[in-house]
Amino acid sequence: MTRPYQITLFAASSETGRLCAHYLAAAWRRDTFTWAIAGSNLKQLSLLRRALKAEYGQDCSPGVLKVKPEQQQSLDAMAAQTRVLLNASSAPAQHGEPVVRACVHAACDYVDASNDSAFIDFVQRKFHAAAERQQIKLINGCELEGLGSDMAALFAVQTLAAKVDARNPQQALAAEAVTLHSYSPARPDSAAEIWQTLNKQRLRCVQRRWNSAVAGSCGQRHVQALPGALHWQAALSAWGVSSATCGLPLVLRSACASGNYGERFEYGQYTVFQDLPQAALNLLQAGRARVLRKLRRAQPSPAAPAETAPRQWSVLAESSQERVQVSVQAAADDSSESAKILAEAALHLALQANVPAAFGALTPVQGLGSGFIPRLQRAGMQFVGEP
Repeated sequence: MTRPYQITLFAASSETGRLCAHYLAAAWRRDTFTWAIAGSNLKQLSLLRRALKAEYGQDCSPGVLKVKPEQQQSLDAMAAQTRVLLNASSAPAQHGEPVVRACVHAACDYVDASNDSAFIDFVQRKFHAAAERQQIKLINGCELEGLGSDMAALFAVQTLAAKVDARNPQQALAAEAVTLHSYSPARPDSAAEIWQTLNKQRLRCVQRRWNSAVAGSCGQRHVQALPGALHWQAALSAWGVSSATCGLPLVLRSACASGNYGERFEYGQYTVFQDLPQAALNLLQAGRARVLRKLRRAQPSPAAPAETAPRQWSVLAESSQERVQVSVQAAADDSSESAKILAEAALHLALQANVPAAFGALTPVQGLGSGFIPRLQRAGMQFVGEP
């Protein structure tokens, strides 16, 4: 069935939606494609379209679709007109289920920037089988933390496999035990994340959801999260503290789906601090603020201003005989970088460029594959392995 649009940007008038719209309009000059912006406020959509036409020219202006999000029929009609639906809602975990359902009904691919592990698990449980039958991809977590962690782990495994093969072509990495330690520099919200992990509530929750979701699905292979502990990492000259983000279950799911990650795969995710006393002070302050909010029944404090420093993952990968260190770095750690990654994911699917033949509710690595790394590199993301 021929559809008028290759990409439809839903919730285009949200902050993320506007950033994605400008990125797609600029990308149109490089990759010609048909696209539309969609949402409930026709006035805001028209203003956005006018701004895009003024900045990027008449030819690359998108179509406009008015949608009533509270009506499933309206969402179904939107999804039926596109090949890939990009959900730019600021809260896909709260309003995403009807949109995902519409994509399944209309047999179109779906991407969002949800970093809510519970919602990602929900989509996996409820829609995976139907999406697989329809031969479509439902990809959550296409934002900086989730997709970045997932792609960094894939790049580390590929680099390790190349080193193993170069030393001994008869020894495949798929038959070995592989361990990955992923380290990221501390950010303004890192202390709160680590506090939750140290309290073991969040980490236990992630591990419990992981175990229940994939029990038996890895066959004879063993895939698990490494237990967290404060430790000194000599390779980085820094202290590592466990931090369970949405990237943790995504990496584990990707590893479970592919034997290329090794017969036995273990993965740990950490935040690094150069100064241990300062790290301890940050954690104490985060814990005190969390307790005070509970006692006062107050709303969470306003989010810290967006960081403009680069976002980086340093991944140490080792097998029984080899060890490598890779680095993956995004240009910034802010909403514009996440919007860029989300838009690139939609473009990769819409243009069908080296996309793996996997269907269902997928991780970014499962759905986009290693062919997505060159696209990220062209967009400014750096992947640096050992020479």
